[in-house]
Amino acid sequence: ATPAGAGVSALPIPADKELTDLQGRLWSVCFSDDFVRVYACVRSKSQKKQQLRLELRCERLAGENGDAVVADVGLRFPAGVAALEVDASGLLPLAPGALGERAAKVRATLSLAPFLVPALCTLAAEVQYTLTRGGAPERIASPLELTLPPTTFLTHLPTSEDEIATYMADHAAELLTEQTAEAVTLQMPGRTAGDVASELPRLVGRCAGLCNLYGIQQQAPAQNKSQKFLMVARPPAASAQPSPLAGQVALPEAARVVCLCAGMPRDGSLDIKVIVKACRKDVCDDVSAQLVSVFRDLVEGRLRSVG
Repeated sequence: ATPAGAGVSALPIPADKELTDLQGRLWSVCFSDDFVRVYACVRSKSQKKQQLRLELRCERLAGENGDAVVADVGLRFPAGVAALEVDASGLLPLAPGALGERAAKVRATLSLAPFLVPALCTLAAEVQYTLTRGGAPERIASPLELTLPPTTFLTHLPTSEDEIATYMADHAAELLTEQTAEAVTLQMPGRTAGDVASELPRLVGRCAGLCNLYGIQQQAPAQNKSQKFLMVARPPAASAQPSPLAGQVALPEAARVVCLCAGMPRDGSLDIKVIVKACRKDVCDDVSAQLVSVFRDLVEGRLRSVG
């Protein structure tokens, strides 16, 4: 759908390659003990194939355990979550053989079928490795928590401002009963308010793309004034089979996640306010927190030097 109304325009969403490159900077630690550390990154999603691609890598921690040998590191996903790359025993090999300082990246392709709610999802997985410290080798198995952001499970929904307004009016009492608001000030040293204002639509477009939202900029503001944006997405559709994961019950068929974003440019900083509306409070809380996190990464953190 083409956005309608004077001064309203679709946000510039980056191309898929740029989004994948940006996602590739968002690594996080999902396990660490005295000998091994494991990192994970959500790389991309294929809506057509209904698959989610993750990358993982592990490194050996020496410290006081420099003589220890770590080998055959693997990851076991929880029941109900399957990666295409697992071996016959159900393990995803992270580092076959002896682990050097750092192993190569490993891909894990997951089916999206079990994930029915756009809320923060923590998979209770397990990391296994063989440890040798002068005696007989022992097989270590430890819990590993793999966290998937809530917006991973959203699908952007091209629409218009009029369509969103109609949807909000028609479903406010049924499907938009919850909301969460967050405000944050982001530092942009060396930028004038005019610079910040010029960059804001592209910044919000990047955030929308990374969070699988369709974005609309509302009426173009006067110089250095607040700019307003609408972002919308649909949650996963209900499945014929119940999800094997706890708490994964699909939202109603007509449910949407609607995000209202306002940005106030200032000399050296940007004030951002986000309001997320949906039919479940946990969805609102988690999506709002993710949007603020992505904005912070784009302006102050891991993504700020891109482009």
